[in-house]
Amino acid sequence: MTTEGPEAPGIGETEDEVSAYRMPLLQHLEELRTRLIRALIAYAICLLASVAFSPRLFQLLIAPAVNHLPENASFVYTRLPEAFITYLKVALLTSVFLASPVLFYQAWQFVAPGLYKKERRMVLPFVLLSTLLFFGGAAFCYVAVLPWACEFFLHYGEDPEASITPMLTIGEYLAFATRLLLAFGLVFELPLAMMFLGKAGLVRHKRLRTLRPFALIGAFVLASLITPPDVVTQISLGLPLMLLYEIGIWLVRWVEPKQEADGDTAGS
Repeated sequence: MTTEGPEAPGIGETEDEVSAYRMPLLQHLEELRTRLIRALIAYAICLLASVAFSPRLFQLLIAPAVNHLPENASFVYTRLPEAFITYLKVALLTSVFLASPVLFYQAWQFVAPGLYKKERRMVLPFVLLSTLLFFGGAAFCYVAVLPWACEFFLHYGEDPEASITPMLTIGEYLAFATRLLLAFGLVFELPLAMMFLGKAGLVRHKRLRTLRPFALIGAFVLASLITPPDVVTQISLGLPLMLLYEIGIWLVRWVEPKQEADGDTAGS
């Protein structure tokens, strides 16, 4: 792989400081294959470590629903291999979180050849912040959203006269919880993604402010696509998504190239 600078240096950088790589398409594909293999190896190792603890992890995962189940109600399964498959899926979900630092690192290393030298040094902050935001989004979902959603749906279905008793299958609950946990984990990456786009000069905070109405509509459309088809969970994701968008605007303004910030100051 040969190294050469881009046609024009970045803002505030000299030719000596620029060190972006140019690779032909085949080398990009080879690099992608290498990163994917390393990510899969890390994921497989985490999966092997998670399988033994999957029953305990599942008990932790169903805790938000168990606390709101009516008396004498419990989780059930209706197919013979469902318990085994559910525990395996729990291990698969856990492995995503355990391997996330390596996955984010491999993603950064794949795009790093196209970055400037100073930008490539941000690998540690990127991996750390990405991991914290991913875990933070899932933790917010587990602590605030899942208990609220379970309480709402379980209590909404209470009808003593109709003798309705909830019988939740472990497979259906796991699918519901998995979609929410992963959705919140990924959505919480929005401010970081916006910050790096602002640092690269691809977006400006003034433009993002003017797009607020469209962002509001897009937030709830996205929430409807990646959450279960009910209004409760869609609102529970759409509102935090708008808050994250506002945080992203502030971060973009903070990291914008200096001349853009100076121009804003002069115009105010």
